[in-house]
Amino acid sequence: VAENISDYVDHNASAFEVYNYRVRSEYQYGVSEWSAVVQAMWTYTLDAPEDLVAVATDIAITLTWSDESSRETNFVIERATVDGDFALIDSVDSNTESYSDDSAMPFVQYRYRVKAVSDFAESEWITSEIISWLPAISGTLELSIDEIDDRVFELSWTPVDFVQYYVVE
Repeated sequence: VAENISDYVDHNASAFEVYNYRVRSEYQYGVSEWSAVVQAMWTYTLDAPEDLVAVATDIAITLTWSDESSRETNFVIERATVDGDFALIDSVDSNTESYSDDSAMPFVQYRYRVKAVSDFAESEWITSEIISWLPAISGTLELSIDEIDDRVFELSWTPVDFVQYYVVE
């Protein structure tokens, strides 16, 4: 390092490597003693995603979040029932800010969590509020009628998934 310079920046540090540094001065008539050794380690952290929101749509639960890290390789997504443990359901590529969970079961309450991951580090988890997926009943019932006796009619239709009962009027 040139004279009158009192700092040095090491641009080649690798994650989780321990570095030892010391310094001494030199001039034409000799050298000083070495300074005390200082140690440093770049811990390589990732910022956690923010603003995780879970929204139930007609066909799935959609998660959205803000990507706050620039060094992740992917995001890990886990799901749990209200009283259950979290389990991996998927991972998505870096810079992704949404996920659609089409494997959620209707009428079950879930919590979700997401974290950023790289080869060297993982962020903290961010956790959603509790959400339930209530599927929309789609389509029109195909209704048919048969006269089976005097003043007696039989109505029939194709059943619809997730329906608990029908109302006839």
